[in-house]
Amino acid sequence: MKKSLIAIPVVLGIASTAAHAQSSVTLYGIIDAGVNYVSNLKSGNGGHAFSLVDGPPQASRWGIKGAEDLGGGMKAIFTLENGFSIANGTLSQGGRMFGRQAYVGVTGDNWGTLTAGRQYDSVVDYLAGPTANGTYGGGYFSHMFDSDNTDNNLRVDNSLKFKSLTYAGFSMSALYGFSNQAGAVNKNQALSVGAGYTNGPISIGAAYEQFDNPGANTDGAVSSTADATFVAGRQRIFGVGGTYTIGPVKAGLEWTRTVLNGITSGPIVANYLRLDNYEINARYDITPAVFVGGGYTFTDGKQSTGANTIDPKWHQVNLMLDYSLSKRTDVFLIGVFQKAAGDATFAYIYGNGSTSIQSPGSAKQVVARVGIRHKF
Repeated sequence: MKKSLIAIPVVLGIASTAAHAQSSVTLYGIIDAGVNYVSNLKSGNGGHAFSLVDGPPQASRWGIKGAEDLGGGMKAIFTLENGFSIANGTLSQGGRMFGRQAYVGVTGDNWGTLTAGRQYDSVVDYLAGPTANGTYGGGYFSHMFDSDNTDNNLRVDNSLKFKSLTYAGFSMSALYGFSNQAGAVNKNQALSVGAGYTNGPISIGAAYEQFDNPGANTDGAVSSTADATFVAGRQRIFGVGGTYTIGPVKAGLEWTRTVLNGITSGPIVANYLRLDNYEINARYDITPAVFVGGGYTFTDGKQSTGANTIDPKWHQVNLMLDYSLSKRTDVFLIGVFQKAAGDATFAYIYGNGSTSIQSPGSAKQVVARVGIRHKF
């Protein structure tokens, strides 16, 4: 989602030569606050709670982007993006200064962009767009546990990333996250690739990602203190999705599969867990200032521990109404209902402030949120 930005141009002179490089620095941010109602919280003995919390649809953040013209169609670029809670002022992403993004790199008019640092993966590039949670709805619309990372809750540390230009509607990206472990390359490393195609009203994308020992330590590709929902021997994500736009209506359809082996910590601990997510969604722009959006997600799971195999399933319905007071400020109403089915023993709407272990013994859960968002 594009942000409204305030650009601060800076011209840097190089004293030792007559050459001058044109540079720019951009300050931007989002402040999102609202009041939530959440039902069936185990921590409340099956009761409900009202609270003032940060995001969604977008978590609060501020950031700095910069670019320097190197000549010949080349630019040096960087992004530093901080996440914080508007409710209490604390840092997000495990207390990191720039926990949302922190990278530097180069971009060329003829080939694409190469960056290094803490950044988003190819799943976010190509599978977040067809979902409601990865675009306008935010975290509460996520698939179970956001295990497929379409809500971009997971960033990859120590990573190199390449993203191509768009040729005849096609583009691709690839990322590798280093383990930073001597003699143990596969201890908390990451690899992702993705591709997409856009032509007029049609946009489609596909991606694959693999984490080896994600969350096993704090200095590998996936931090155990900021990003890892599951600590496991291996986590794989793959899927395909697309959108179609007809006038004021944009509809999306997506399937993703997440497979985890050897889970030792997380909302579910098991030898094997597979989660298939099927989502259909739509957004209708009633006027330039008002839109309504929502959809339905079905999660079909298979979980094995020893000789015991079960089939948990979840149904989730999402709805959002948004009204723009100006180009930078909007108010919104979000509602989410989830029901556990099959062998699932709890409902858990992702990002409502507690983990699935803490949340309902009930098979149903509701989250309602009213809030305001300002972009700068």
